Amino acid sequence: MTRARAFREVARVLKPGGRFIFSIVNSEFLIFFPEFRGASLRQKMWRSVISPLKSVGLWWRQFRCGVFRKGRGYIFVPADGTLVYSATPTIVSTEAGAAGLRMLEVVEYECRPGVSRHAVGSWCHMTEK
Repeated sequence: MTRARAFREVARVLKPGGRFIFSIVNSEFLIFFPEFRGASLRQKMWRSVISPLKSVGLWWRQFRCGVFRKGRGYIFVPADGTLVYSATPTIVSTEAGAAGLRMLEVVEYECRPGVSRHAVGSWCHMTEK
């Protein structure tokens, strides 16, 4: 099923005023920040080393498949060997709007206000019919 078809189906089954919440991987995601909450000193040191390496791998995948440049597309996830759709909030809003859904709010998935859009892995979108 295509995203356009999925959005049309959601719009069809929602009552007026009904809401649909979903998340999409950010096509501008380039930077892994280490997570230090609750970590020991040893874990913090390890995470400080591994995060830049993960960022380089992500950067390579994002640019190689053209997702970063185009603002949307599919990116390979090595952890589970799948392709995942990735897009900017603007593109997702346009796709949902074409199906008759109005974007109410877009929030960074991990709720870290003020972080660069390049450090946001996913966006949560709330739409309304």
